[in-house]
Amino acid sequence: MSSWNSGWQRTDLPGTYSSGTSWRIRVRLVDPRTGRLRERNRVVEGLSPEDVQALRVSLRADLAREVCEPVRTRVEEFGRHWLALKGPVIDPGTYARYTSALEEHVFKCLGRLDLRELRAMQVQAWINDELSRGYRVATVKGWYRVFRTMIQDAIEDLDLKRDLRGGSASQRPKSARRRMPFCRISWADFFRKWNDVSRDTIPWRQHWR
Repeated sequence: MSSWNSGWQRTDLPGTYSSGTSWRIRVRLVDPRTGRLRERNRVVEGLSPEDVQALRVSLRADLAREVCEPVRTRVEEFGRHWLALKGPVIDPGTYARYTSALEEHVFKCLGRLDLRELRAMQVQAWINDELSRGYRVATVKGWYRVFRTMIQDAIEDLDLKRDLRGGSASQRPKSARRRMPFCRISWADFFRKWNDVSRDTIPWRQHWR
C-alpha cells in the first residue's frame, strides 16, 4: 500500500513536498486536549517557494487556533455521557427518573445548544413551555433539579470558565472564579437569585421552596 507522500519529493522547505509544478504542504501540531497529533495537508499549483512558505505559516496558524478553541459540547451530548456515568452508581429508580427528565424534556428543548452558549433565559423559556403544556409545578421542578445537577457536573468536567466580564480565570480574583458559563454570578448565586426573583414575579413559583 502506497504512503500519503508517494510521488512527492521532499524539499528544503519544512513540511513541503513537490511534484512537477505542484506543491504539497503539511503541518502538524499536538492537540493539548487529547495529546494526539492534528494534521493539515494542502496541494497547490504554480506557486513560488516564497508563496508556499507563506501559505504553510498561515495553515499552521489556523491549525493552532483550532486546537486551542474549547471543544463544543451540546447539552444532549454531555447529558447522555453524564447518564452513562451515573447509571452504575445510583439506584434504578433514580436513574430512570434522570433519564426521563433529560431524554423526554430537557433534550427536546435545550439538547442542541452548546453548553458554553447556554443562557439563563433559555432555561426559563424551557420551564415556561413545560408549564404551558399542563405539567404540574412539582413535576417541572423535579426535571429542573435533574438538569441543574447535570449542569453543575458539566462545569467541573468541561472546565467551563466563560465569564462576561472578560479575562481568563487566572486573571480574576479567587472570589470571582468558577463562574457560570453564561452569567456574571456564580452558579450558587444564580440559582438562589433565580428562585427569589421568579418566586416574586411568576405565580407558579410561589410554591417552590
